Amino acid sequence: MSQLDFYFDIISPYAFFAFKRLNELPPSVNVTLKPVLFAGLLGHWKSKGPAEIPPKRIFTYQYTHWYAAK
Repeated sequence: MSQLDFYFDIISPYAFFAFKRLNELPPSVNVTLKPVLFAGLLGHWKSKGPAEIPPKRIFTYQYTHWYAAK
C-alpha cells in the first residue's frame, strides 16, 4: 500500500481542485489529509501571497474560473 500526504490550505482554489480528484487515485493509495496555513508559511518566510500581487491575483481568479468551467 502506498502512502500520500496531501498538504493543503482550505482557502486555496488549487487545493480544492486537487482534493476533488483524490478519488481518482488507485484504492491501494492511503491518503492522509494535512491542513496547513499558507499565510503562516508566507509570514514565516516574509513573502507575499498570490492575492497580494495584483497581476497574479487577476491571473489566479481568471484561471480558476476557466478551470472550474472546464
